[in-house]
Amino acid sequence: MRILFSNNSAWSVYNFRRKMLAEIRESMGCEIHVLCPWDEVYSNLLKEEGFVVHRLDFHNNDASFSNQIRLFLKYRTIYKQIAPDVILHNAILPNIYGSLAARLNGIPVINNVSGLGSAFIKGGLTWKLIKILYKLSQRKADHIFFQNEDDQAYFVQHILGRRTNYSLLPGSGVDIDRFHPKHRTFGTNDSTELCFVGRVIKDKGVVEYVDAIKILRSEGVDAKFHILGGLDEMQITGISRATVSQWQSDGLIIYHAQTDSPELELGKYDAIVLPSYREGMSRVLLEASSSGVPIITTNVPGCRQAVIADESGFLCEPKDVNSLQQAILKLLGKSKGERLQMGDRGRKLAEDTFDEKWVVGSYLDQIKKLTQSN
Repeated sequence: MRILFSNNSAWSVYNFRRKMLAEIRESMGCEIHVLCPWDEVYSNLLKEEGFVVHRLDFHNNDASFSNQIRLFLKYRTIYKQIAPDVILHNAILPNIYGSLAARLNGIPVINNVSGLGSAFIKGGLTWKLIKILYKLSQRKADHIFFQNEDDQAYFVQHILGRRTNYSLLPGSGVDIDRFHPKHRTFGTNDSTELCFVGRVIKDKGVVEYVDAIKILRSEGVDAKFHILGGLDEMQITGISRATVSQWQSDGLIIYHAQTDSPELELGKYDAIVLPSYREGMSRVLLEASSSGVPIITTNVPGCRQAVIADESGFLCEPKDVNSLQQAILKLLGKSKGERLQMGDRGRKLAEDTFDEKWVVGSYLDQIKKLTQSN
């Protein structure tokens, strides 16, 4: 049996989906193929893990009709060459164009809607076009996983109609053995340190985070604020390297590039901050909860589900600097012992609700249904 996982990032597959794919391979006794843009480091690391890696590069800054047609034709050609028994799609472009290509090749697909993306947040013509493409592609999908109730409800009302071939996952799940409170070291020194973790783009709320820090600094708050995550300057809402450097020069933040060992980093901080505008289900927040670290995040889909408000963390309103500042002050007002207790509540939530095993089990159930029926 041959199963193909199609994604928009080799880094993402390696860091977030590697274990799931390995467990599917072991359980099904199958070959696992991965299709994604080429990355010299992570594509080769995936090969070392025993996956068969295929290259499909996206041109994200070219939204022209001709480029979209070329992408669809590439999917169709590659799928015909690989001839997998089942295709697992994740991310918007694979979900749309991959599904359309798979339908023409007669290959069953399982899609994962891991958030609605920047186009949904902005609205306008781009989202209207994406919605039309989603209607064309998803109504024939064999199964669709959603990562939060809000996204699922939106699709049911506006895209899927009466189809019932969907279900809810606990996000992408989290490896509770890898992300564990045993790595937790916050509170062992005199300083209080908070960290924004995520891609450094506006949609993640990083500008509000820095603006809140400016207010806190003006009020004499003595704490250290960090940013941990990759720059994405080519993204339309990306923050430039020059801007991040200026924030650091101004003494507002300490910047760290993205890491392949987040389990060793998250526990250093008294809280993980992610004031995102919307998520599918924030992987960062699940990892923080599993690591026993308090959370400060926004009251939006894909974020609020990862926190027990006022118990494992604090919620603030999206795009609201003052609300974020007040949430940070609440955290700073807690003692070391209280923060540890908050982290313990988050860990219990992760164990009970977000263990990766539930995600793997759901995928295996759907794969078995499709392969047995075909």
